[in-house]
Amino acid sequence: MNAYRLDPIDLAHLRWKASSIREVVWAVADSPEEARKLVAARTVRAPDSGQTSAKLASPWLDDRLTSCVWEPSRADLPDGAVVDSRGRDVAR
Repeated sequence: MNAYRLDPIDLAHLRWKASSIREVVWAVADSPEEARKLVAARTVRAPDSGQTSAKLASPWLDDRLTSCVWEPSRADLPDGAVVDSRGRDVAR
């Protein structure tokens, strides 16, 4: 598995309301797509009343809202890990 760094690009976008975290994270997965899915699953928030499901799609799945690049320097992370910039495990 590889470590991937995911960075927010457009924090002003409405879809960020669907995420409990809005900062750089690292995820360990088989591919960039799997890393995005892992972060999306770990950061999902309950919808506010009145929001449509389209607006609630995770920003971590959208390459216009987040970048996702291989980060070989983070080989210290275990498989399936998602950590924030302070090294804390992102809630499951």
